[in-house]
Amino acid sequence: MTPIMNYRTLLTAVCILVGLVACQQPTEKTGMPKGGVSFFEAQPGDVFEINFQSHGCFHHEVQKIVITRAKKWMVEIVDCSDHYNEATKKVVTHSRRKMASLELKEADAARLDRLLEFYRLPHSGGCTTEDRITIRQRRGANILAKETFVDGSCATYDKKELLTIGQLVRRAEMATN
Repeated sequence: MTPIMNYRTLLTAVCILVGLVACQQPTEKTGMPKGGVSFFEAQPGDVFEINFQSHGCFHHEVQKIVITRAKKWMVEIVDCSDHYNEATKKVVTHSRRKMASLELKEADAARLDRLLEFYRLPHSGGCTTEDRITIRQRRGANILAKETFVDGSCATYDKKELLTIGQLVRRAEMATN
């Protein structure tokens, strides 16, 4: 067993024994009270940059999402997935296609915070779909927090209290159709 595995095993055991509600991986942060990305604690001008990748048996999606806290919450979604070009009959790799700009409600921001809380908890895998999410919270030029999550549980799909990145992408697709 490697020293890193020993550390993670020990950390997990301590978290279980102490009864911590949320045990998360260390994050890169400066000035965030709760120790991670937070939509609830965002101030006007804060920007959230999300890189989202989801892959499974029948899909591979890559999106870049920018959420800005101003008077209103605004979301811009850019699809970076490979696409088939019907005209050239070729797959276009690393294409960038703006999907939509959407407005979020305060309730949506709260549901995104609950999604992050979910990701911070340990989950078993077992699903053929794996989502990789990297999210940075910026205030001006300062990075306040950065977190990366990998979820192979598929447990977010049936939780109405969460707003998943996939749901945001589906909203964008509906807005453009």
